[in-house]
Amino acid sequence: EDVRGPAVRFSNSSRFPDFIKVRKELNLWPLRLEVGVNVNPRTQAKDFICSCQDRLFGGDLTLDVSRKEVGYSKLVDMQGGSQLAITASCGYEPLWTGGEARPTVGVQLVSQGRMHTSLAQQNQFDLSTMVPLTKRVHLEVCGSAQVPLPSARYSVSPSGPQLQMGDGDWHLHLHELNAMVRL
Repeated sequence: EDVRGPAVRFSNSSRFPDFIKVRKELNLWPLRLEVGVNVNPRTQAKDFICSCQDRLFGGDLTLDVSRKEVGYSKLVDMQGGSQLAITASCGYEPLWTGGEARPTVGVQLVSQGRMHTSLAQQNQFDLSTMVPLTKRVHLEVCGSAQVPLPSARYSVSPSGPQLQMGDGDWHLHLHELNAMVRL
């Protein structure tokens, strides 16, 4: 009996470091502010960020000036140490231009190892994790995984019976390797 499963493919589009990210945290109760900059070392383009956590409800408020949007996210503890991250964001430019606001809502599963997995509607998941190099310097690894759709097929041919599991291959892709510096 021949049993076949999906193959695994790896691909990479990163060039270390894709971004150098610098962050500084300020605690002003009941808020925790984090300010920073993301620098593309090849183009010298800079994206300034600011996030704010409310200590009352435990959610995060974000302001992304480069994307012109505000956001809120909340982590909910689950059994086994994992967390569910519920996020919402909306561009703020329509407030001044009279355009239509288009909010987005997302859900992420955060595993015990602090690896983030975005739950996608199709068979692809975004992944990111931080690898500590020193107390203040981390390596941020961002990628995606495409998994085969669940299916099973059994067939009989002159060469014997065959069982095939899954529809398609696993595809692991490395999008970015970023240097994260915390001041």
